[in-house]
Amino acid sequence: MEILLSSAVFGIAYCLPPGPVNTEALRLGVQHGPRHAWNLLVGSLAGDALWAAVALTAGSLLASSVPLRIVLGVTGVAFLAVMAFSAGRAALRPAPAAALGVPPSRALRTGAVLSVATPLALPFWLGVSAQLPAADPVRSAVFFAGFLAGAVAYSALWTLLTTAGARLRSPGLLRAINVTASAALSYFAVRLTLDTWSLVA
Repeated sequence: MEILLSSAVFGIAYCLPPGPVNTEALRLGVQHGPRHAWNLLVGSLAGDALWAAVALTAGSLLASSVPLRIVLGVTGVAFLAVMAFSAGRAALRPAPAAALGVPPSRALRTGAVLSVATPLALPFWLGVSAQLPAADPVRSAVFFAGFLAGAVAYSALWTLLTTAGARLRSPGLLRAINVTASAALSYFAVRLTLDTWSLVA
């Protein structure tokens, strides 16, 4: 029970720092509504689950595969750059949310791709895999279940916050959020570029 509760708190703490997922969830939630924000966050959890499974089963192999990490880094930079450009373009040409017609399923796919293509969670899961005994799959499963429960709770709270923002929606607010999101996503792209370059150098 103790590991379940501690890992749930760990899951919330993991989601709290500002990052590309939180940034895009806020932008989509205010612009399109809470369902889009929730779908993006759930999609990102699917990507986190994939990274967790890989790290817990083949963490040492992944950590030592520099070419694979470079490919993932380049892919992540490209995806973040596209999202930053999309947010910047929306800031220059704001349109009503209803006119944009973005389906919620697209947000789900975006969240999953964002989580998988930007391996910002990889160092975290590699560290976790080093702390959990390989011969104790039950302990690993309990840790992951608690982590996932905490992450889902955080996602629900963040969705509620975007709902409050959506009620205050105005052209000026949408433009400010898109500009901020574009700048933040650009920053994450640059940071990932530097991290990937350090693997090449």
